[in-house]
Amino acid sequence: MSSVCMISSLHGLYDDRIYWKEAISLKNHGYEVIHVTTGEADLDFMSEHGIRLIQIKKKRYFRNPYLDFFFRKITFRQGVYKKIFSICAALKADVYHYHDIQINRLTRKLKMLPHLPVLIYDVHEDFSDLLLVRQPPFGPMRWLF
Repeated sequence: MSSVCMISSLHGLYDDRIYWKEAISLKNHGYEVIHVTTGEADLDFMSEHGIRLIQIKKKRYFRNPYLDFFFRKITFRQGVYKKIFSICAALKADVYHYHDIQINRLTRKLKMLPHLPVLIYDVHEDFSDLLLVRQPPFGPMRWLF
């Protein structure tokens, strides 16, 4: 049986699209499905639909999400992505299907895993709108795109 590891950092465990549409559909077609995401607590369990859900606690430094995001950027606090990578590497999935632009930082490492997995970036965001919100007016990513 082939396995699919869905990775996200901004979507919840039971996200409308990821869990209810994609993960359940893959499970119904015979795939082993694991969803790795971030949230308020560390969790690892099997859902009632047979999908393994792994949530990594994302430490909050400020209650305000914008201050928290800014602090994380200026102090280079990226521990959650190291945890995501180590969990995903240990799963040895045949396919890694990731949903958020922030996960792109892991693609090179995932692609170089010894079992040579397939990587799928499920891009559905409008990059121009996303960059207006996430980047300062003259940020390098905004300029590049």
